[in-house]
Amino acid sequence: MVGRATFAPNACTTCSSYHDPKRGCYIKPLAIKPPKAYRIIAFDFETMQYREGENGKIHDVNFIGVKVNCPGCITNGPDPECIACGEHRTITFSTRPFKNTPVDIQNVTEYPLEEFVSWIIDSSVTDTVAFSHFGGRFDMVLVFKELFLRGLTPDMIKKGNKLYEMKVKVGKKNWVIFRDTFNLMPMSLASLVPAFALSVEDKPFFPHMVNRPENYGKEIFPVKEDYLADGMMPEKRAQFDEWFEKHKDEPFNLDESLASYCTNDVEILMAALVAFRREFLNVSNGLDVLREAMTIASACMKHFRTNHLQSQHLGIVPEKGYDNADNQSLLALRFLSWYAEEHKVNIRNAYSKEGEKRFGNYRVDGWVEEKKLVIEVNGCCWHGCKKCFPDDEIRLPNGVTAGFKGKGMKDGWNLLKVLV
Repeated sequence: MVGRATFAPNACTTCSSYHDPKRGCYIKPLAIKPPKAYRIIAFDFETMQYREGENGKIHDVNFIGVKVNCPGCITNGPDPECIACGEHRTITFSTRPFKNTPVDIQNVTEYPLEEFVSWIIDSSVTDTVAFSHFGGRFDMVLVFKELFLRGLTPDMIKKGNKLYEMKVKVGKKNWVIFRDTFNLMPMSLASLVPAFALSVEDKPFFPHMVNRPENYGKEIFPVKEDYLADGMMPEKRAQFDEWFEKHKDEPFNLDESLASYCTNDVEILMAALVAFRREFLNVSNGLDVLREAMTIASACMKHFRTNHLQSQHLGIVPEKGYDNADNQSLLALRFLSWYAEEHKVNIRNAYSKEGEKRFGNYRVDGWVEEKKLVIEVNGCCWHGCKKCFPDDEIRLPNGVTAGFKGKGMKDGWNLLKVLV
């Protein structure tokens, strides 16, 4: 088998450009991408926790609020015939109907999460970027479960149990991308209103503990514990206590309150996204942060590379420093050491003076010069051997598909047949 492949003959494996291999690589400046229509969605889940599961109580989604927008409608005002947004801008998916909260369309269903996922996938005629606040640890996790149950395997960027981005291919060319707005605007949803001076209603207090099926369709009077008051920070607790004293004798209707509370959340989130995007467009000379970045750190780096970085100015420090040694696993080195001793041969490897043996742009784990012998350790699983991995869609331990890596392996084999 054969080792690592580059993108093209003589292209640098680090920066994918053509330069003298003796010099290092530079971080490339970026250019602003031309505007492209895409759909922006703000969504929020409300869940019940009354059923017990193996690992604790289960989150059952019983209300979903959705707000839809796009760059064109943000700039020019809502267009009822907008292809990207579609006909409806405020949409709900709920187990119960409601009357007092105006929305464009209500979807009353026993399974709101299933209906929401079907809608967001089936209604996508352009790329869609869907945002939820703190979604990387909650909303997006529930969406992933539903996608998985449908046999879909999204591309994910995550750290531990926190999702940063989740991408699902829709049709031949469109993507639905889920992101967490907290990574762009690291503050509570309620804090976004004063932070951006938004002209929307403040986020209200909500008694999450009364969100249970037995409270549907009747008026109740929640107590402080239903609002999880003991877990509030001192300033928020003082505000809550003052509010509660004024409203404790008012009857609470779960069906109507879910609708007003959840739709208010997505109104705040969409308004904050629009304001944040506008500010970043002005600062960065046209960089659409909602499309191009998933975190505030990546947004700032794109701004720097687009507007401030000069060509061949900032070097790329190699992942393991400037040591010339090739990367090789301890398992491979131990196996090659054993093989050399067992068969009484000298094997050239990553720790040899010359480094790994190269054939064009390909490197091999071990090379026995006197026998013209190539040794690859666990080469099948790292390079997508067609015999062991006949399905091109299987993902290898390095994260790429067997089909993509297997093409490089085939090219490498053909090169070895010529050179060895």
